[in-house]
Amino acid sequence: MKQQLKKWMPPIIVQNIGLFRAYIKYMKYKDLICKNKRFEGVGAGKKLLIIGNGPSLNGVDFDHFKSFDMFACNDFYV
Repeated sequence: MKQQLKKWMPPIIVQNIGLFRAYIKYMKYKDLICKNKRFEGVGAGKKLLIIGNGPSLNGVDFDHFKSFDMFACNDFYV
C-alpha cells in the first residue's frame, strides 16, 4: 500500500513525510507547548538530573543528588 501511495503522491511530500508527521503532532499539542514556554531558561546554568522510572530506582539514594534540580519522567519515547 505504501508503494502505491508513493506513486500518487508528489515527490515533495514523499521526501518530507517525517517532517509532515512532526508538524501534525506539533499542531496537536501546540497549546500545551506554548504554555510551557514560560519555563524556558528557568534553570539556565544549573545542574539538572533527568530521572526515568522503573524498579531499578528502588535502591537509589537520592540524597547524593541534593545539589541537582531533578526532573522525573513516567513515560518517554524518542
